[in-house]
Amino acid sequence: MWSCPFPAVMDCACSVSPGPEPAVSGGGSIALSLAHGIAHLVLRREDGRNAISPALLDELEAAVAAVAEAPHVKVLVLRGEGKVFSVGVDLAALEALPPPEALDFFRRGQALIRRLDRLNALTVAAINGLALGGGFELALACDLRWAHARAVLGFPECKRGLIPAWGGIRLLHRHLAGEQVLALVTSGEFLGVRAAYTVGLVSRIFEGRDFAGQVSTAIEAFRARDATDLRALKAGPRESADAWREWHTAEAAAFEALWLRRTGAREPGSSKP
Repeated sequence: MWSCPFPAVMDCACSVSPGPEPAVSGGGSIALSLAHGIAHLVLRREDGRNAISPALLDELEAAVAAVAEAPHVKVLVLRGEGKVFSVGVDLAALEALPPPEALDFFRRGQALIRRLDRLNALTVAAINGLALGGGFELALACDLRWAHARAVLGFPECKRGLIPAWGGIRLLHRHLAGEQVLALVTSGEFLGVRAAYTVGLVSRIFEGRDFAGQVSTAIEAFRARDATDLRALKAGPRESADAWREWHTAEAAAFEALWLRRTGAREPGSSKP
């Protein structure tokens, strides 16, 4: 069992600074702040290139839950500390776990992506560098993607005998033609930010050293907007819960079979060698 490292997120009276200091923070790998309805969630595992370990996933789940439960949140900005957004799942940490625990981690990640996608606030992925694997999926689950000119996107796991674990293929289909999706995931090649902008995966590109400050300045445009108005923009047609579940059930089953093959483990409960 683990307890939520985030107390209830309260809106504070301070203004959003170019580099907002966290008013609420978790266990060290996450910083979360909220001012004037704008929440900033920062991945702070810079020494590990913001790779998503089981501990970091715990904190991400708690942070997104805290934002979901906070009143009057208009916008959530998600970015990584340093020059990396997130290189995705910490494979070394996951491969060290027993298969049932590893599979549970991936299932929890799928639920997190689902919750982020359905969050009752406008979400912006501020991609300050590499966004790979699960990091790319976090960005794809957001409504908008703003990126630094050095940003690179991709699913390198496709070169390692795996597929995106958290619904990345489904999320890509929202933005790209089927042939483009297939080309990207089968090749495992990276996508530079200019190419991502051209195909519509990224809507703004920033340059310079102070990426966080530039994003915060741009976010100020939402500060005067009414939260109800912004939330209404997300009320348009989306996949039904059943359609999402059906897709993810099939995609998750395919991933889990590949993961078990990679680790040489048997499916839990299976008597097959």
